[in-house]
Amino acid sequence: MIGLILAINMALVVGGRIPATYYGALNATIGEFEILRKEVALVTPYDEDYQAAKQNFDPTWSYINPLLIIYCRNTLQVSVALNFTTQHQNEICVRSGGHSNTGVSLCTGVVIDVSNLKTIAYDGTQFTITLGAGVNFGELVKFLNTTKRLAPIGGCPTVSVTGFTLGGGYGQLARRHGMGCDSLLAATMVTAKGTTVIANAVTNSDLLWALKGAGNGNFGIVTEIVMNTYHWPNDTVGYQILWSLKEEGVAVLLAWQKLCANSTEGLQLTISPPLDGSPIPGPLLVLQALTFTNTTEESVINEFLKIGTPSVTRKYFEPGNLDFDYLGYGQNIPQEAREFKMSGYVNVGLDKGQIEAIVQFFLDRPSTYNNLYLEAYGGDINKFASNATSFCHRSELYNLVIESFWINEDERKAALSWISDYYSLLLPMLSDQAYQNYPFFQISNYTRAYFGDNYSKLRAIKSKWDPPSGKYPDGFFHARQGIKPARGN
Repeated sequence: MIGLILAINMALVVGGRIPATYYGALNATIGEFEILRKEVALVTPYDEDYQAAKQNFDPTWSYINPLLIIYCRNTLQVSVALNFTTQHQNEICVRSGGHSNTGVSLCTGVVIDVSNLKTIAYDGTQFTITLGAGVNFGELVKFLNTTKRLAPIGGCPTVSVTGFTLGGGYGQLARRHGMGCDSLLAATMVTAKGTTVIANAVTNSDLLWALKGAGNGNFGIVTEIVMNTYHWPNDTVGYQILWSLKEEGVAVLLAWQKLCANSTEGLQLTISPPLDGSPIPGPLLVLQALTFTNTTEESVINEFLKIGTPSVTRKYFEPGNLDFDYLGYGQNIPQEAREFKMSGYVNVGLDKGQIEAIVQFFLDRPSTYNNLYLEAYGGDINKFASNATSFCHRSELYNLVIESFWINEDERKAALSWISDYYSLLLPMLSDQAYQNYPFFQISNYTRAYFGDNYSKLRAIKSKWDPPSGKYPDGFFHARQGIKPARGN
């Protein structure tokens, strides 16, 4: 069967008649396939829009050729898609924003795409927001502006809010309001049997606990979430502060570690390539801060401004006037660039020698597009116990993330070598945990890194909601770094 699928994928006849062998690869008859086509939108390797349909955000994974892509517009269609794939024992993956670092939202089987689930509804009595699984952050921010409320917000407008939330959900408001998953009140999920279930604090609370940090592709397909929203202060300010990495990087990084402990606001620091329009040449340190002006926060920002000769941009955001300017800072990474990404948490402050090593290694990068960023934890992230949700990373100082880019195939080896060597340098400085929304296959023990002591409970919940079967010993929803049922290995 695998050989048959590969043969089909390697010999695409775009726009041509679908051969009988294709239905055999799906384990379906022509009649069953046509019934499915009447209920959901389908793209096969023989459709003219196939190449565009199979593209993810990162073109690294463009070599993966799905056997079928099913586009769903509501929960019922997701149930139809799952009934078809389970009945015919197809391998599946689920895609919304298509931002998976490890390419798991593409597969050579069936892709169930939920990017068209665009429901957005605000409850002004409960101050909650209901979102379909296809809503991205650009759409969410635009809608929030009409409500003059805030919600957990990621840094990229095309990322799925649901995918972000189910994997934890770190954003600029996390230190003030907790991770995205901490605002998750309820979820609608379709199981492998095609059954729709609701998970909230009263009904299926075990599933809700699991979805708060381990919900991406492990238990079922989440089609809708309900989240808290928050008061939008009148004194919201976005900062962008730039320094020369070579001249002032060590001093800024040392100060950032110290000053983050005195703030509850978003203070992401990025070692960045040169930016368009920047008055400072060469690689930069970029502090991105979304703050709510008061004496404490202003004093923290003022301490940063005392270091070296920074370039400062400040922007006020009145309620109903938020956009991505406070996060985006002119980085021109080509659309065709491919990415390697690795990360790890720091739970003990680094000393000057370690920070000097980090800066020097970055200066020797093979691509001008590479970057390294530090996401500050603490604040309301740490007000929860590590077992309060399946997201367990509640005592880390910050997350350290490396991105290595390459465009041409002859650059791939150098890009991978650089990030692998950088990660090896950083490894002694990191804890044994890593953020599951930034997965990478080189990590030595992913179950410990992503889920900590919560993994045994997650395995039990996996067994309940997606139990093992003959063909699927790890459950119908399984992946290389997925949660295995309690009876699995």
